Amino acid sequence: MDAPIPPDDGGPDGPIDDHDERLLAGLARLADRLDPVPAGLVDRARFAVALEEVEVEVAHLLQTSTDRDGDLAGVRSATTDRSLTMTFAAASVTVTVAVTEVGRDRFRVDGWLTGGGEVDVTLRLPDTPRRQRVGDDGRFVFDDVPASMVQLVVATVDGDGPAVVTPVFQL
Repeated sequence: MDAPIPPDDGGPDGPIDDHDERLLAGLARLADRLDPVPAGLVDRARFAVALEEVEVEVAHLLQTSTDRDGDLAGVRSATTDRSLTMTFAAASVTVTVAVTEVGRDRFRVDGWLTGGGEVDVTLRLPDTPRRQRVGDDGRFVFDDVPASMVQLVVATVDGDGPAVVTPVFQL
């Protein structure tokens, strides 16, 4: 049988005492057991917020579309290639990317920028980012990208002004 709860000396506004600390620790253990932190959540959160650039503009997702079967990238089929197209918009640039599965857990990311002029596009990956200079045509390609969390960063070549980042998405 559990020990009786002693009377609370200070009421709800009283100071936290040892008994309160034990109750809170027990609640924390119960929460961890019944609703644990999902595997990889801490790493995903760190990846999402770990930008070298301090001044950034976050692009928002305008639309997505999938291949003709309605499946997302990362789903294999014997009958068709799988692809996903996403469009992100910010005040200074619009980015459209098409993600195509090219092998088991490998992808190709084709992209088009409007409003950017000559910029550097970085594909952020958990291990090593990939960077590409993009000319006035706005076209870029990242081949043989492993399945992982990724994010695009668009920055002016001279570093003048804020970089534009897309939300993190999973390949």
